[in-house]
Amino acid sequence: MTAPQRTFLARVLAAYPLVATYLVLLVLYAWQTTRIPSPWIFTDELKWSLLSRSIAHTGRPEIRMHAAPVTSLYSYFLAPAWWLGASSPGYAAAKYLNAAVMTATIFPAYGLARLFLPRLASYLAAVATVAIPSLALTGVLMPESLAYFWSALALYALARALLRPTRWTIAAAVVACLLAPAMRSQLQVVIAAAVIAALVRVATSERGRAVARSWTWSEWLGVVVLVAGAVIAFDVFVAHHS
Repeated sequence: MTAPQRTFLARVLAAYPLVATYLVLLVLYAWQTTRIPSPWIFTDELKWSLLSRSIAHTGRPEIRMHAAPVTSLYSYFLAPAWWLGASSPGYAAAKYLNAAVMTATIFPAYGLARLFLPRLASYLAAVATVAIPSLALTGVLMPESLAYFWSALALYALARALLRPTRWTIAAAVVACLLAPAMRSQLQVVIAAAVIAALVRVATSERGRAVARSWTWSEWLGVVVLVAGAVIAFDVFVAHHS
């Protein structure tokens, strides 16, 4: 006997606590941004504001009419704020965008928790994710706001693909993980985490355990040496390039 499908109303009512919490926290963080009247991480914030304003008005990333590299899609995310024209409303709108996207981390955090926990525990975990002091960064024009949301989204997509692999969940995980460094370069670690997680998933699968049981001690030794060499090589590569 199959379980009955939930109605649309039931789904809406089930989502109400999470959505209501998001709106309450969004109002709080949006108000909090008004208590920051001007940039205080000045050089970085000036760079992101100039890049995003140039994109908004010309479609090209520039700083003082000179082409500039874009190291984060955050510049494009902020661009619509400057369509308001004057600096003051544009600056306020940019901080509101920060508050909207960073607080939205509550949704992928809840989805990630629900893969492992019951509903109430997942709700509490999601709320804790967006109730930390670092949410004060919503008032700062820095990529952290977008990167925090996207990292949670990528981890949720990755976990869902590993636990419930389908064509669509795998595709979503691949896209989310590959785009993560475009939000903030340090999120390259998400790609490395995805590769390691996939290898662990394969190694601990029924087929992977069966293969491992068939190995001799010399094959195990070879695998250990190979893994150790790969770790050392990766460490040297990262130390040289980061």
